Amino acid sequence: MRVFLGVHRYAANQMLEGDMGWLPSKIRRKVNLLRFWNHLNVMNNERLTKILFNYEYENNGVWCRSVKRIFKEINLEILYETKQVCDLKICEQLLGEKYKEEWRTLANKKSKLKLYLDIKQEFGLENHIKLNLSRNERSVLSQLRCSILPIQIEIGRFINLKVEERLCPICNSGLIETECHFLFKCSKYQIEREEFYRKTSINENDYENHTVLLKELFEYHPRMLAKFCAKLLHIRKKSQFNTPPLS
Repeated sequence: MRVFLGVHRYAANQMLEGDMGWLPSKIRRKVNLLRFWNHLNVMNNERLTKILFNYEYENNGVWCRSVKRIFKEINLEILYETKQVCDLKICEQLLGEKYKEEWRTLANKKSKLKLYLDIKQEFGLENHIKLNLSRNERSVLSQLRCSILPIQIEIGRFINLKVEERLCPICNSGLIETECHFLFKCSKYQIEREEFYRKTSINENDYENHTVLLKELFEYHPRMLAKFCAKLLHIRKKSQFNTPPLS
């Protein structure tokens, strides 16, 4: 997922999983355990495998305890206690819903994902992931969503700057260079911003705030947003590292 999305190893796992919509492999493992549980329950009692299973169940063996924990996790412990077969589709759905709740809880604990959670409502595959974007465009969008763009709000933490000290070095406005400042406020990119608005037919004043605007851009104009963001990063890099010739 990191390679495909083009993000570094410190990008939050919750963003990767949430945008790709991939449930973890542990859910498939749990479903397979329940599948074998069903198979054992309908097996002929005279078979050696069934005899061993009954012994394991009566003595609360390791494998049976694992199955019991899965049923308890999805509030179907009664099926274990009465040795009934389960509906695998329902169990898989319940395990998925349980994981999505855990995903949301973990994501909420990460202050770095505040912007992400403002624009991401539900766990699931995002539309921009399905587009045939270039590797750089997909990477830029993922970095933007995960708040790891190489701008001051992110760079500053590596040199132990307080958040209020991570000011925009491009426009010298005295404002913190957040993602929304970078995209929608910095005066350095005003010409590119106006061109972007013309192409997308967007009126900035129609939106309650820039987070709402960004969410709509991700939903309806992800390709153009990627190109716009990549262009601004290029301008920013040139502004910082291209010094004028000596007189």
